[in-house]
Amino acid sequence: MPELDNMQKNEDDVIILLRDLYESYGFKKFKMKTFEEYSLYIENKNFLSNKQIITFTGLNGKLLALKPDITLSIIKNCGAAFNNNEKYYYNENVYRPHKDSYEYQEIPQMGLELIGNIDSYSILETVSLAIKTLKILTSNYLLDISDLDFIDGILDTIDCQKRVKLNIISYIIQKNEHDLKHYAKESGLSENDINLLSTIVNLYGPFPRTLKACETIVKNEKSKRALNNLKSLYHQLKSYGLHNNVRLDFSIINDLDYYNGIIFQGFVEQVPNAVLSGGRYDKMVKRFGINADAIGFALYIGELDKLFQRFQKYDIDAFVLYKDDTDPIKVMKFVNSLTSNGKSVRAETSIPKNLTYSKLYKL
Repeated sequence: MPELDNMQKNEDDVIILLRDLYESYGFKKFKMKTFEEYSLYIENKNFLSNKQIITFTGLNGKLLALKPDITLSIIKNCGAAFNNNEKYYYNENVYRPHKDSYEYQEIPQMGLELIGNIDSYSILETVSLAIKTLKILTSNYLLDISDLDFIDGILDTIDCQKRVKLNIISYIIQKNEHDLKHYAKESGLSENDINLLSTIVNLYGPFPRTLKACETIVKNEKSKRALNNLKSLYHQLKSYGLHNNVRLDFSIINDLDYYNGIIFQGFVEQVPNAVLSGGRYDKMVKRFGINADAIGFALYIGELDKLFQRFQKYDIDAFVLYKDDTDPIKVMKFVNSLTSNGKSVRAETSIPKNLTYSKLYKL
């Protein structure tokens, strides 16, 4: 599997490698429109990571939106069913507010979606492709995996109102054991339930050790089935040598009204946020009246600037400095001799300010 380590790669190189990877597994490219009807997003706003959407009125009077999400458009436009799987990958831009400012930005994303009959192989293939996606970027990556059905099954055993349950989930996401225990006590939960929640917050780490800890709190068939699915997935990944950089982390929780089963997030060195996120979203597909399940992930290419900068030491490999009276044929011949060896070359009569290069040639 090609990686960026020790190579001067950029965003375009990554996209080409990922495109080849996804197409080799039978995924076909999905090209979506820049605009969608606003109703698609407002009716499914809880599925979106950010609820702020850029809208405008189209020439036909309909309220349109610059796409803040790609998965919803794929679900809406695909012809998938249990007996008709659809496999798509995409390379698109979405439009969302920047997390550190009040300005909207164009965010490049690449990912894939599998909609139809999601069986054990489908899950293994998707998670494996997520790992291989991260490996293309760097060998220093981590994929954190969770299972919403495990958490949901455990929480089903706690007798509390939905509002309390949602607040408990928010503390689990934050890994905030102290405030979780205080809130649970204030909400009237039993000592056993508080200890159970405290255990969940600390369910994080290498797969074998964390799976063993999970076995001590399995309470019903739902959580037991989810735990068995996680065990099987880890065994499958291990059999293909894809298990070394994989951890269990039950603080990864998405909206339980839309997502279910396996979910995951990917991290790479020098980037503080998750660069990849995915999982199953069967409930979302069924909201569209489609008799199918679904799984997929997105790679947030816009988060990778720091990683690309690390590998891109120079703007170009070589700069050719020639005089005004130098024969153009001579310059071209020399430039071609460098480019034929895979080098990036720039030839001019003066060196532009702030341009960096590995080697200077003078003609």
